[in-house]
Amino acid sequence: MKKGKEIILLALVLITLVGGCHYEEIFPTAPDRVLLKSSPNNFQSICDPVAIPLRSAINKDVGFLLVSNNSTSVNIQFSALNKYSISEVHLWAGTDPEQVPQNKQKIPVPGKFTYKAEGKNIDIFNIKLADIYHIPEMLLEGKAIYLFAHAIFNDNETNESISVWSAGISFNENRWGTYSIFVCCHPFASGGCFAHRAYCGAPINEKNLVQRSLLTAQAIYADNGENIGNVIIRSGNIYFDFKPDWMFSGETPEVHAFGLNTSTESGTLIYSGAPQFQPQEPPYFISIDNNYPYYLIELKVQFCSTNKNWQ
Repeated sequence: MKKGKEIILLALVLITLVGGCHYEEIFPTAPDRVLLKSSPNNFQSICDPVAIPLRSAINKDVGFLLVSNNSTSVNIQFSALNKYSISEVHLWAGTDPEQVPQNKQKIPVPGKFTYKAEGKNIDIFNIKLADIYHIPEMLLEGKAIYLFAHAIFNDNETNESISVWSAGISFNENRWGTYSIFVCCHPFASGGCFAHRAYCGAPINEKNLVQRSLLTAQAIYADNGENIGNVIIRSGNIYFDFKPDWMFSGETPEVHAFGLNTSTESGTLIYSGAPQFQPQEPPYFISIDNNYPYYLIELKVQFCSTNKNWQ
């Protein structure tokens, strides 16, 4: 299931969400040693830039990828540490890392990336969010953007040429290289309620599954990778307990539940529709066939907030 695969990838980097935009190694603002440059077109971000290390094959940081967004664009800037300069940059941004240009061995090919340049003043890109996500802007909050950022750096002291990638997830076990995940800040100052899909249980075989054998609470993950609550199986029912500001969405909230005998099968539909309601906490639950060892459960949820920089 594609959504399950995306959740696994997101879980690797979106472990702790604080502030505006996020990355596995969070820097609230760029470190002092990063050379900040003025962005073209007077780009105004709605949150502080996220600084993602640019690393060489020997795991040495030589610069940073500074990423931020506003309501219409994402701004991506390659920035070098003091002893280095940049001679080439190659960038691909998209919603599915499997769509990055790659060769037959599944190795990304920087020369075929969407954005590339060489020489001076070539290290900043403004990309329209509409070119990445072909959905209404009001649904862009919390959406992940996969970044394959490659560059050639020069060591100004040794004249050495260094190939670097933005830090994150390894794209192939047989070839060094990594890609990053950036999560958009909220694009609207007025806040509001925003629809999401959610998936219950831990990732197992590329999908999220609730295990009947676990008597403790099991997590609920939104489609942006955030842990938004818990489910617990008790007395033939599955109960849903959401974190503050998260809830079922719509007048007729949806729950789709499938029972699985093994974690590898697609499952049998056992529940579809609105959850049942009870006056005590947690208020929502569904009754299930308790004979299945695994349950695949998808929810229609929403996040409501007045804070423009929420996740």
